[in-house]
Amino acid sequence: MGIRIQWGALSDRGQVRLRNEDNHVVWIADDPKLPLQAFFAVADGMGGHPGGADASRLATEELKQIFTSMKTPLDSPEDELAVAFHRVHEKIRETGRTTPDLCGMGTTLTALLVTRREIYGAHVGDSRLYEIPAGGSEIILLTKDHTLAQEQADAGIIPNTRLEEHPLSHILTRSVGAGDAPGVDVLKIGRPGPEPRTFIISSDGLIRVVSEQEIPTAVKGKSPEEAVHALVDLANSRGAPDNVTVIFVGIRSEDSPPA
Repeated sequence: MGIRIQWGALSDRGQVRLRNEDNHVVWIADDPKLPLQAFFAVADGMGGHPGGADASRLATEELKQIFTSMKTPLDSPEDELAVAFHRVHEKIRETGRTTPDLCGMGTTLTALLVTRREIYGAHVGDSRLYEIPAGGSEIILLTKDHTLAQEQADAGIIPNTRLEEHPLSHILTRSVGAGDAPGVDVLKIGRPGPEPRTFIISSDGLIRVVSEQEIPTAVKGKSPEEAVHALVDLANSRGAPDNVTVIFVGIRSEDSPPA
């Protein structure tokens, strides 16, 4: 069974930052028989640290190199996703060691991987992966932020509401490239089917000014390209104090009727 994938992607500097330290990657297989059909990723370089933009660029470039070189079926996609993230981590660490000005650089990294049979996610940091179920009126957060605010909420120290607005939400507890090799959250999301499955990957610049409850309404009835522009425009209309990157992905089995 083939997979039909529609997507849109957009990255913007926002209204305050002098440059964009986000990077993203989109790759779609040109052969429906390849074991890996697509992957998408967003990386948000650590602000206030040297080389944030370099770290996010290296992360997306290295991830693309790893996955596009795969020509055989993935034996264990979950394990291979974690290994790929650790390879990206080591690539960034090695670059920092050989380029002193970039020492200590790091980035978030959140990815969606589509094989011929399953959909997977992988995540480090505070960029996010969402699914909008059929019907388009709800949204499900599939990832958990790796921030000090989330840790304290999990421990019952602070309320577990609108954590993205908490001052401690800016402090990452895991990142790719900085410090020791991070634990990678790997998700087995499910199979593509006749009903379209809709996913959104975003850097935290979106969710700081656009609540997740607003996202389904903002994208409903829009094409993937229209959807990402709608979300980025909404963030910018509210002052977008950080870079904003959004990828919108629609996945369904190829033999289902067209939308």
